[in-house]
Amino acid sequence: MDTRQVYNLFYKIYSETNPGKILIKSLITEDSQAGFTFFSQVSKTRGICCESAGGKSNILGILQEKLLDKEQKETLVIADGAAFGPEMAHISQLLRGNVNIKLYLPESFEWLLLYADIFNKPFIRKKLEEAENYIESEKYFSWERYFTDLLMEETKDSPYPYDKSNLKDFYLQDKIVQKVLDAMAPICLAKG
Repeated sequence: MDTRQVYNLFYKIYSETNPGKILIKSLITEDSQAGFTFFSQVSKTRGICCESAGGKSNILGILQEKLLDKEQKETLVIADGAAFGPEMAHISQLLRGNVNIKLYLPESFEWLLLYADIFNKPFIRKKLEEAENYIESEKYFSWERYFTDLLMEETKDSPYPYDKSNLKDFYLQDKIVQKVLDAMAPICLAKG
């Protein structure tokens, strides 16, 4: 039987009162699908290095390598908070005393798209804020699956149906990108 400690709560990594901007010069995404496609494109236009960890278990190794770099840049790790809990013990130890690495852990990339209100549908925000009232555990193995299905359902009859493995250009338009980045405040993906 596995009795490792599992972390299921996440706390903000900045001050509540006036966090200011957290300027990022390097980005690591957990996934290699839609989230990576989105942040890779955004990073490219801002002269920021973006890499995919290819899974949450690889993030620790990548961060350890970055800590060896003498010219370490302000790095942001974006991972699905819904699945990142088991990695927190090692990552939190690595982050202690290192101000150049930040974590951003939305429930999932799909949750972030929905939270950014890119479709201007107020009922979606309610479903996000009260997700426990909508997620059927018999149907959804994870919260990420629920948010993915919700996004796919909301876009299926539109010209921009969401596909996790093939992100449509619609989601890379300047106005959509800006809404997503605004939803991530106070994080700022600085231009080179």
